[in-house]
Amino acid sequence: MFPRFRARRSPAATAGVVALLITPLAAAPASAAVTFAPTPARATAPDELWTIATADADGDGRPEVLVPTHRVSASSPSFSVLSARSDGSLRAAISQPIVSGGSAVATGDFDGDGNVDAISGGTFGFSLDVMLGRGDTTFAFSSYNSGLQTEALAAADFDTDGKLDFAVGSGGNEIATFRGDGAGGFSAGSVTEVDPGASVIGLAAADFDRDGDPDLAVADWCGCSFSVLRNAGDGTFTTAAVFPGYEAFTVKAGDVNGDGRPDVVATTRFDNQLLTVLSRADGGFELLPPTEGGGEPYGLDLGDVNGDGRLDAVTVDYNPETLTVNLGNGDGSFGAAASVALAGTPHGLVLDHFDGDGRLDVVVAYQEASVQTLLNTSQPAASLAPGALDLGSQPLGTISEPRTVTIANDGGAPLQVGRLALGGAQPGDFLATTGDCQVPVPAGGSCQLDVRLVPTALGARAATLTVATNAPGGPLTVALSGNATEPATGPAGPAGPHGAAGPSGVQGIAGANGRDGRNGRDRATAPLALVLGGRRLSGIAGRPLRIAFGATKRGRALLTVRAGKRAVATARRTLRRAGTSALSLRGLPRGTYRLTLVFHSADGQRRTAVARLVVR
Repeated sequence: MFPRFRARRSPAATAGVVALLITPLAAAPASAAVTFAPTPARATAPDELWTIATADADGDGRPEVLVPTHRVSASSPSFSVLSARSDGSLRAAISQPIVSGGSAVATGDFDGDGNVDAISGGTFGFSLDVMLGRGDTTFAFSSYNSGLQTEALAAADFDTDGKLDFAVGSGGNEIATFRGDGAGGFSAGSVTEVDPGASVIGLAAADFDRDGDPDLAVADWCGCSFSVLRNAGDGTFTTAAVFPGYEAFTVKAGDVNGDGRPDVVATTRFDNQLLTVLSRADGGFELLPPTEGGGEPYGLDLGDVNGDGRLDAVTVDYNPETLTVNLGNGDGSFGAAASVALAGTPHGLVLDHFDGDGRLDVVVAYQEASVQTLLNTSQPAASLAPGALDLGSQPLGTISEPRTVTIANDGGAPLQVGRLALGGAQPGDFLATTGDCQVPVPAGGSCQLDVRLVPTALGARAATLTVATNAPGGPLTVALSGNATEPATGPAGPAGPHGAAGPSGVQGIAGANGRDGRNGRDRATAPLALVLGGRRLSGIAGRPLRIAFGATKRGRALLTVRAGKRAVATARRTLRRAGTSALSLRGLPRGTYRLTLVFHSADGQRRTAVARLVVR
């Protein structure tokens, strides 16, 4: 077993306060604007902290922070629980004595009572601290003699018997599993040896080969490699892949390329790198080129910090003492590192939701016996193009094809597009619909609005479209214009009959002209035209929906929403003049629906329009 190095404190770190904006170490795209704000005060622990975990120990919907203190020499370690307030800050620690201390901690329900339990272990002694949760913030302590020093822990049902087990990385080249009995007790399982010169310092459990049983990813600090061990299904392991030449320190599992299979992400302590190994469909593994990370990364966690649906990598680093974010690209690679200074020596972090705003926050454990939450304050940034849209000429009484307006999110949080409002000179002559903007737009993403011209009078038409969003800076606006032309003229009617001839002899007077034939029907304006907001619409479960439509005549609209063949909702609207309007629907559950809009015009015509609605 090799000792961990104590980091040197930099003057900049000790004197400063955590910055609010993560500034890039290298050029990063605008969509990388992820920001964190520290809570005002740190919560203190009885002694040095080297590891950290979170779990909802008391069932109130907010995470508790679980930190065993590191046992230094002959000190007496403790296990501390820190509850989160609604504003994301932490309450004072509730501590109790333990034996081994904390170089590593793992959580899970080890006794099957539905409450959160924890196991921690350290490098002084050969025992583990078993903490069985009571469903509040207190734990029943017992000590379990593993016969090993502990540098790494991972909890999973390794022997697939329905009871939670755990694996221990010894700091040497051994990985031992211990089988749970479902009541909080354990017995020795398998022992797997990796490279003879190894120092196992990180473990992550996941079913990498998708065969139904959890495997292990292993970080080997001193043997300069990291590897994947395949589970035979009974808690015994064989080596599936080894990647030498990397001083792997921390390892996590997560689906970083979106293919449904967990992958491996590791840090290299002194090469300042992130390493990604993708799990392939054939059961093999692929190492991607390294990504530059923070300086000497120590702790690592994976999560979607900017709401784009991709896993990002967040580390705490030793040199300098920083929090670093590498945004995921969705293919297993990561973008440029962006860091913020920390006022202390960080030894661990966890991503979790502390203030209930839906964004992932960070909690950091410091060597200086304190814990602090950093709240995710990232905001979306909305831009719109074009700023002015000319829809051209359109015959009176018809509806134009849709033109698009693109809304981009250049911020660090999901963008929500709200109500569309038409104002200005002739707002009723334009139809604006949210298109694919009814669902949140991820950071770095975009969506499109549809705009149509529905002229109700001849000549130039103009309006202003106002788009509400949740981005700072107020609503967005688009100047709309178009021109309404005369409808096409119908064909001339047939000629009338000739007048009767006069009597013979004296020249009779000319017969009267026959009656003129009737003009042909105006075929451009007579038919009713109807359009829904789009062929494919989307919405969010439980939220009200506005379905825009337009018609070239006044009349009555009936919208029917069907799930399969069953009608689940209807909405009605009277259109008092030709133009545009909207129908309102109450929130629908997740699913795919068929919309049918039937419109009866005042002159007796009937038209139908259909669309597909996906509610997520």
